Amino acid sequence: MSRADLGLTEMGFDGAPFPVHRPEEIAAAVRYLVSDLARGVNATAQVVDFGDLARSAFPA
Repeated sequence: MSRADLGLTEMGFDGAPFPVHRPEEIAAAVRYLVSDLARGVNATAQVVDFGDLARSAFPA
């Protein structure tokens, strides 16, 4: 599973210059959301992106 526009058609996402979640990491996030631990989580988007969304675009 890879996108041709990223130029990663031969090796997929292995060795990509950016972080890519492994399937088991996504499965762990889903497992959490369907567990009793997440019973208070509702009406929200869960972003699994290595914290990129939380990083500021402004220089420090």
